[in-house]
Amino acid sequence: MFTLGSKVSASWREAANELVDVQDVPTDMRSILRDDPTRMYKELLGPDGQPSQADPWQRDLIEMYRDNPTRKSLVCCSRQTGKSQTAAALALRTAICQDEATVLIISRALRQSAEVLRKVRQFYYGMKGLKAMGYGSGRQRGKYQRPIGVRKWQDKESRETEQELKRLEKDQAVSDSVLQMEFSNGSRIISLPCKSETTVGFSAIAMLIMDEAARIPDETYHFLSPTRAVSQGGLVALSTPFGKRGWFWEGWSRCEDAKQFEGKIVPWHQVKVTVDQCERIDPDWLEEERQDIGERWFSQEYQCSFVDTIDTVFAHDDVKRMFVDIPVASYGEPDNPLKDIPIANYG
Repeated sequence: MFTLGSKVSASWREAANELVDVQDVPTDMRSILRDDPTRMYKELLGPDGQPSQADPWQRDLIEMYRDNPTRKSLVCCSRQTGKSQTAAALALRTAICQDEATVLIISRALRQSAEVLRKVRQFYYGMKGLKAMGYGSGRQRGKYQRPIGVRKWQDKESRETEQELKRLEKDQAVSDSVLQMEFSNGSRIISLPCKSETTVGFSAIAMLIMDEAARIPDETYHFLSPTRAVSQGGLVALSTPFGKRGWFWEGWSRCEDAKQFEGKIVPWHQVKVTVDQCERIDPDWLEEERQDIGERWFSQEYQCSFVDTIDTVFAHDDVKRMFVDIPVASYGEPDNPLKDIPIANYG
C-alpha cells in the first residue's frame, strides 16, 4: 500500500543527496586548483575544437609541485610539446594557492616573456568564465580571441551581481599588464627577459620558472638561484636542448652521472618529453621535417638529444673517454696497484 510513496521518498532522498553534493563543490579558483591542479586546461580548446586536457607529463609535474613545492626540476622537452603552457600553469596555480607569493618567469627575450604571461592570462580568465571578452578558450567562436584591456574587464565586473563579486574577490586580478599580474591575495606573477638590469632586486621567490632554459646564460641562472634561499621556493627549468654547453646541460649531465652510482644523490628531478609522447603532432609532418633539417638537428629539436655544437673540434664524448674516475694514488698503501706509477693524481 505504501510502495509508491516509499519509492517517491527514496527518489526524493536520492535527489536531495545529489543536490547536497552539487552544493559542496567548491566554486572559488583556489579550492578548484588545490583539488585539481590541471583543471585550467579544460578551459582551452584543443586542435579538434574540444576542451583540452593536460598531457600526462604536464599533469604529473604540476601535481608534484602541489605536493612538494620546493623541488628543483629539469624538464627537457621536444619542440611544440607545451613547455610555455606548462610554465604558465605552474605560475598561476602557485600565485592563486599561496598568499603573497612571488612567481618569477625568466625567458630568453622580451617577446617570449610577454607570450608566457599571455598564456597565464588565458588560463586565468578562462577559469573566470570570461570567454566572451576574449580570454580563455573563446568557445563561442571556436578559437582564441584577442584579449582586451583590463579596464573594460573591470567595468564589466562592476556590473555583475553582488554574489558573483563575492565569489570572485578571493582570487581577483587587481593588476594586469604585459609583464606582470597581481592578485588580491598579495601574490604576483612577473615575466621578464634574462637581462641583469631587469632581474635584479628580487628575493623570497616562491617559484622560479625558466623557459627555454638552455638558452639562458649561466650568469643569469647563478644570479637568480639564490633568490630562493630564504623562501625555499621551487625551481622549474624547461627547455629544448641547445648543445652540450651551459648550466642546463651541465645539470642534466650531472644527474645522468649520479644515476650510475648507487646511493649518490641526484641533484635535480628530471623529466624528458620527446616528440613521440605528443599525439598532437602528425607523424607524416615529422618525417618531412626530419628530411628537411637532417638527423642532427632533428635529434636535438624533437628527440631531446644533447649534441655537440657545430664549432666543436673534439667531440665531448671522445674527450670524456680519455679520463677515468679512480682514487688518488697513495704511495703508502702496498696493495695499491698505482703505487709504482710516478703520477700523484688521476681523474
